[in-house]
Amino acid sequence: ELRAYSKVQLAPGERKEVRLSLPQRAFAFYDVSASDWYVEAGDFEVLVGASCEDIRLSATIHVTSTAVRKSVGGSSVPRYLTLSDEALLHLGVTVGPAERARPYSANTTFAEVSESGWVAFLVCRTVLLVARISARHGSAASGLGDRAVAMRLVEEGLRCMSLRSMQLMSGGAVSCATLDAVVAVLNGRGLRAGSAVVRRKLSSWLTRRHKYRETFSADMLKPATPFR
Repeated sequence: ELRAYSKVQLAPGERKEVRLSLPQRAFAFYDVSASDWYVEAGDFEVLVGASCEDIRLSATIHVTSTAVRKSVGGSSVPRYLTLSDEALLHLGVTVGPAERARPYSANTTFAEVSESGWVAFLVCRTVLLVARISARHGSAASGLGDRAVAMRLVEEGLRCMSLRSMQLMSGGAVSCATLDAVVAVLNGRGLRAGSAVVRRKLSSWLTRRHKYRETFSADMLKPATPFR
């Protein structure tokens, strides 16, 4: 824990002596039983450095204390209890059935679908590969310093993301129709999903073609501008 610090400005080659004081409070912790700060006798290691990753000096000092700490009464009951569903039922607590992960939806997380067959595995690995490339070459990774830490943060964040986030964060590259198709494939309706995508693509193409023909016909009906 940081207990003392000092900030100095040095010119190239300049040296300065810095004194850091460690009062009694620096070795104290808050005793909840006494509602006060308490210094426990014993050995403490003091580290001096430019940062937590750049330690220059270290020393061990012995601290004596005359304060008497109040004993905290023990308890035979553990802090955490693990009870079965039957035991909870006897206590009047009804445990509902486990939530089914399937059928999947746009709100399903990548962690829930990552172990549900080779199709889900392929989808998750593809998205994870794209995220890794972005983290490796993007500014977000360089801002975190350690690339390995950045990659781990990206992977863990991706596992908690929903499939809908893939569409929201794609910048338009993943359409709603594509998201619906991915969900359908994960639910084992690959043929239906493919047919739906083809129908949407065909409908979009026909709509653009119809608008183009209307615009072209309107331009053809305009009177020609005479040359001067």
